[in-house]
Amino acid sequence: MNGSKFIIIIAILLMPWITADGNVICHQKFALCDSAKCQTLANNTKKVLCDCKVLIGYSAGKADCDARKPKINNNGQMIVTATYSIAEISANPLMTCASGNAWADCLNKHCLIDPNNPKRAFCSCDLKHSGTFQTRGGNCKTETCATTIWSGASSEHIHSVQKALIEYIGLTASPVNNCQKQY
Repeated sequence: MNGSKFIIIIAILLMPWITADGNVICHQKFALCDSAKCQTLANNTKKVLCDCKVLIGYSAGKADCDARKPKINNNGQMIVTATYSIAEISANPLMTCASGNAWADCLNKHCLIDPNNPKRAFCSCDLKHSGTFQTRGGNCKTETCATTIWSGASSEHIHSVQKALIEYIGLTASPVNNCQKQY
């Protein structure tokens, strides 16, 4: 009897949860780009290449869990999906950058795991130029907003997903960590 209760509890914890704004929380391998630096691509004004981390745990994205499962491409390379997580929330404070600075939107983008370092993934992300954004990159040095393309998202999206992940995981105290000095 105790064994079946344990299995039921584990199954419930691993079930996806859909947040109020349509994000799906899953527990699996994913690319975390919350603090990623990105580089422009030659002859491409709409995409950038971001150097992200590979983690296993809870994350939120727009696609369902099956669609975000790691896959092997035709070249035998592992592909993961970039999603949002609170994994870096206490280590990397959230920095706000003013509208007009270039930034990368990596949410739900497919990423190629580095065959030489399985803890890294390279993600082709959308290049944005408008809207205030937030990032866990930059170490609170807001001057880097103008000199580095950081992976980021709108504050509304970040705060909504952060709140949902904290609630889903069952944390009793919020580990939210924001930069004191903003733009």
